[in-house]
Amino acid sequence: MVDMQNASIKTVMDALNAHDAAKYASVFAADGVEKQAGMPDSVGRDAILASTKHWFGMFPDTKFAISHAWLEGNVGVSTWDWTATDSGTGFMGAKPTGRPVGVTGITVAFFGDDGLIKELHIYQDFATVMQQLDPKAKKSSFRPPPTLATSFDTTKGGSPEEGGNLGFAKAFYQALDDKKEKDVVGAATEDTTADDYEAPASIKGLKQWKGMYREFVTAFPDFKQLPLTNQWAIGNSVVSEGVLQGTHKGPIGPFKATGKPVSLHFVDILQFKAGKIAHLQTWANGVELLTEIGVIKPQSQPQPPAGQ
Repeated sequence: MVDMQNASIKTVMDALNAHDAAKYASVFAADGVEKQAGMPDSVGRDAILASTKHWFGMFPDTKFAISHAWLEGNVGVSTWDWTATDSGTGFMGAKPTGRPVGVTGITVAFFGDDGLIKELHIYQDFATVMQQLDPKAKKSSFRPPPTLATSFDTTKGGSPEEGGNLGFAKAFYQALDDKKEKDVVGAATEDTTADDYEAPASIKGLKQWKGMYREFVTAFPDFKQLPLTNQWAIGNSVVSEGVLQGTHKGPIGPFKATGKPVSLHFVDILQFKAGKIAHLQTWANGVELLTEIGVIKPQSQPQPPAGQ
């Protein structure tokens, strides 16, 4: 399985950089599914082929690189980056701007025993892309396009620390749901860093960690993440996939409270060191949230491709 997963990763990277939609679609089962929050699903290899062609139409010079892969049984989790120029048919119905774009994303892939992808969950922030394309947006208010990795590392499951890390992660998510600030802050150190890829920059240290938590609780004071959809301990990391439910009762970024219910799909990676969180990475699609609070209309165009 590991050999087939690695072969699939190489095929994806080669296909996306060669702009070969058929080659990309070939890593999926005939009835495979691409799912992305805030965007319509692509069901079946033909639909995945069509959505991939649509993506290359929007961004004809797309460049793509995987940065890390975590492999556990028939599951493969990968982080990756893409960059492009808004020089094609236009993003989300807008006219092309000629501006540089790109984000860091993550995918969770479920493989069949034949090595083909049965289902792929894609997480990347299209709200960041919208800001990158907005000439009025301040550069400090969004993440710039990333630098592509020149190689990637792979972490395989089976290390002895996984049981302890999984237990720590479960307690951490319970503390979040229970709004136990002391326990949430106690999970971090002054060296802890965090990357919310919907936010413009990384944070470091307990003061900023606490500030991130309080800002989120203010925006969604009744939020719940449990039970999680999936959770795996792989090496020194724990990958958690779920859906956050809550009510938009406080400001988030420039948007005032709307009182509307939200349901936001997300993936987190917690990396551990000496029994504490060393690095938190979290991904969601801001377009899903902006649609639910009424800032933008629901999307109907095909979703883009991504690595697994």
